[in-house]
Amino acid sequence: RVLVDQGIKMLVVACNTASALALDDLSLEFMDIPVIGVLKPGADAACLGSTEGRIAVACTEATASHGAYEREIRRIRPEAHVIARPCSVFVAMAEEGWTSGPIAEAVAHEYLDPLFATDAPPATRPDCLVLGCTHFPPLKDTLQKVVGPEVLIVDSARTTAEAVHDELRKRHLLRPPGSPTFLRLMATDSPQRFARVAANLIPPDFLPERIELVDL
Repeated sequence: RVLVDQGIKMLVVACNTASALALDDLSLEFMDIPVIGVLKPGADAACLGSTEGRIAVACTEATASHGAYEREIRRIRPEAHVIARPCSVFVAMAEEGWTSGPIAEAVAHEYLDPLFATDAPPATRPDCLVLGCTHFPPLKDTLQKVVGPEVLIVDSARTTAEAVHDELRKRHLLRPPGSPTFLRLMATDSPQRFARVAANLIPPDFLPERIELVDL
């Protein structure tokens, strides 16, 4: 509501768990603006990119238990074999900046080897891994090293950004070329912690000097 009251032209639910649990309700509540989540763009890209239809999803416990990716992928490819793998420690690793090196690789092996081990039967080994949490893209290079170069990794954050651009273009809502831009960040908890975590996830050129604390 705070964001909508600012006069935004689109609401992006940039969290897989929130998309799984609340996207439908938000779409109904804010019918005057487009509301986009991260599940559908990620599922679309996985279904398009997976040759064999064997798709793994690295996500949080809440996203996995909700079964949202399985439903969305099978809506597009009913024959797909989908495995959601909770990888909750990846969240803390991304926030701390531990996205490469021995610790990151060891944790990734612990989570993903049961699915992607080289001695796994070819008929069960996924050929696509969806990063089903927007914390996970900084770990992409490490995860690719663990699962192997032949596995397609789908970055649901990137696919969502592409979907946002396409939707704005279709609605003639894209920013005119050359017009000024700005980034405003609002946090519901400590702005200092938000800034520290954001520094590990967002390029420094995109970070504003001030992060606003808002009460919802």
